[in-house]
Formats: sequence, C-alpha cells, structure tokens
Amino acid sequence: MKRVCVFRENDDRCMKVYMEASDVSNTAINKEVEHKYPNCGAVIDLFDYGTIDVSITHKDFDPSTLKAITWLVDKGFEGTLTKYNTSGAEFRVTKNGVSDTLTLTPHTLNPKKVSILDYMKQFEKSFTMLETLTELRKRSAALKGGQV
Repeated sequence: MKRVCVFRENDDRCMKVYMEASDVSNTAINKEVEHKYPNCGAVIDLFDYGTIDVSITHKDFDPSTLKAITWLVDKGFEGTLTKYNTSGAEFRVTKNGVSDTLTLTPHTLNPKKVSILDYMKQFEKSFTMLETLTELRKRSAALKGGQV
C-alpha cells in the first residue's frame, strides 16, 4: 500500500493522510486528490507498507520504524499503526487469526541502543507462543464442551 498525504496549495500542513493500493498509478491518485480536494496536491510515499495501515500520521518515519514495518510485511502480518509520537510507535497486528500489539519505545527505536531486527525476532518468538496458546485454549474449550 502507498501512503498519500494531501496538502493545500502553498501550505506545508497536511490535511489528510490515507492509504491507497500499491497497484494504483500515481497519476490516478493525483487525479483522485484533485477531484476530492480542490486546490490541493498529493505527496505519495514510495515506501511499500504492504498490509500495514499507517494513515493515522503524516509524520515521516524514522529508519527503525520503517525496518519494523518491512519486517512485519515480509513475515505476513497485517495491521494498523495505532500510535506514533515521541513516546514511540504502537501497532495492532494480526496473523493467522491471532492479534497482538507491538510497542516500539524510543529506547527500542534508537539504533545505538537496540538492534530493531533482533527486537523483531523476539517479537516473532512471543507471537509464535501466543499462537500456540490460542490454539491450546481452543482445544481445551472444545474438550470441555464435549467436542473433539
């Protein structure tokens, strides 16, 4: 998916941010913006956000957050950015019907202190355990209900 920021002419304040399918041409996006928002222009982010919706913010992302998003996309996660400010980033992610929250603090996002890829590997281990626990809870509930 592409992130599209809509700006008024001669203004540097972002009016709206939305996500557009990556197979839509930039020309089509610009025409849509011109139609919906007269006297406005679009800035289309060329970064591939995959199935991660980051439309809640118009801010530029730091390299560690972009690496985390790339990792999530590569591992098949879907999700939404729920918070992005000076206190970090928070994503609500889903994979195989299991949902979890990924929180990236300023400490985590500082490449001098933490390797974001190592942190994401730990998140993957945690998420795998959550998937296993969810499956075991379903089996346990089915056995208690008399079903096999």
